[in-house]
Amino acid sequence: TASIGGGDSARLRTASVTPSLFAVLKARPFRGRLFVDDDGRPVGNFASADVIILSYGLWQEQFGGRDAAVGSVTQVGGKSLTVVGVMPPDFVFPDRETRACTPWAVPSVIGDQGVHRVTIFSAMARLRSGVTPAQAAAEGTSRARSAPDPGLAAVAMFGGNGPAEITEVPRRSADGAT
Repeated sequence: TASIGGGDSARLRTASVTPSLFAVLKARPFRGRLFVDDDGRPVGNFASADVIILSYGLWQEQFGGRDAAVGSVTQVGGKSLTVVGVMPPDFVFPDRETRACTPWAVPSVIGDQGVHRVTIFSAMARLRSGVTPAQAAAEGTSRARSAPDPGLAAVAMFGGNGPAEITEVPRRSADGAT
């Protein structure tokens, strides 16, 4: 949760997402653009580009639905972010309380000075025709097991560093939808 705006700032829930999420969801912007790959890459000391995509409701409430909002700079959580897009009124992700998205990249298991680290995150995928969820989970497990060993980071977080296991849950089950 962060705050947005200048004088009369408002609290809002944001989601940090990889640029590829919108393609998985087959989402299109209402105004402006979606994130591009470069938005999710680290820039200097920052984890990603300083950009934000607004929900339709936030665009209406904080920017009066003005087209000039796209390209403007706003303060979010004390950081200057450029508005690059606005989502359509019916776009909801990951829930109705989320009002904006910022870009994020999955960090490497090996960080600065060779320090091992573990990052926990949720992932979504759209399965190609003919691919079963079990096949996708098996491929994910195989890829995770071929990643560099996180070493003591895994022990500290999980109490051990046994083999990775990726499971699948249909989106409708994961979010409680029927």
